[in-house]
Amino acid sequence: MRTRRELRTTVVVALLAAALRAQQPAAPPKPGPDPAPPGAPVAPAVAAVAQKAPDVGAGRAFAQDLAGTVVSIEFVPVAPGLWMSSKEITWEAYDVFVFGLDQPAAPAASGDAPAPDAVLRPTRPHMTADRGWGHAGFPAMSLSAKGAQSFCEWLAKKTGRRYRLPSEVEWEAACRAGAPASAAWSCGDDLAELVKYAWYKQNADGRTHAVGTLAPNALGLFDMHGNVSEWCAAPDGSFVLRGGSYRDASKLLRCDARALPVPAWNQSDPNLPKSVWWLADAPFAGFRSAFEGEADEHGAPRAGSVAGSASAPR
Repeated sequence: MRTRRELRTTVVVALLAAALRAQQPAAPPKPGPDPAPPGAPVAPAVAAVAQKAPDVGAGRAFAQDLAGTVVSIEFVPVAPGLWMSSKEITWEAYDVFVFGLDQPAAPAASGDAPAPDAVLRPTRPHMTADRGWGHAGFPAMSLSAKGAQSFCEWLAKKTGRRYRLPSEVEWEAACRAGAPASAAWSCGDDLAELVKYAWYKQNADGRTHAVGTLAPNALGLFDMHGNVSEWCAAPDGSFVLRGGSYRDASKLLRCDARALPVPAWNQSDPNLPKSVWWLADAPFAGFRSAFEGEADEHGAPRAGSVAGSASAPR
């Protein structure tokens, strides 16, 4: 048996050891990842839904030259057998149509009937149609649906290709460019992203801007949101504006937003009858053209993709 002195010594030693352990610092925690610096992007808690790549078939981009001028219009594939102008139709192209800049300069003899294609050309605007906002490289505007549709018909006759206005279904699919049907814009639902793609009320300073100066969507189409609204063929054969414009709030730039024409858009036109080509009070109305055809082995429009006039909208 231990003596009383040995037990007392054992207790003292245990107490001293416990005291020493209490005075020692705690072991440092295991190293983890460094914290993100201030301002660094933080990964979202839920991964974003991947955007589906649009099916454009075998088509490739091509340029449609306007014979007799230096003007050309770029078209990009948006679906199998369907192309759209990558940018809104500009004043340079529309001026060729209005003023006959592709025709020889020889004056017509007095009493001569107009050439067949001259009948399709609109009357010249009574106002400064570009409002001094910019002409070269800027979208043609203040255009009626007839003015937009007639340009496509004229281009079809001039080239022998199937140019026309896009249908609403075609336009909206091209606008989404693979984004989910629930998404507000082609860039998704993030309002902070919209400013990268659209000239609208927040950033446009109350006017149009040169086409193609912001980012394109996944199909290579510029200004599908904002700048000028674009004429499309509705299922009932009428025409509506899609895409919103420089003057609109973001909700009116949604892929599914549409605007129906109203008489107020041409209220101040002094002509009697009022012009069927121009909309004096709608500087927000423009368009882009669609082309319907087949792609050859190189992705260019097949030579047989022609028609005497623009085909009916699908």
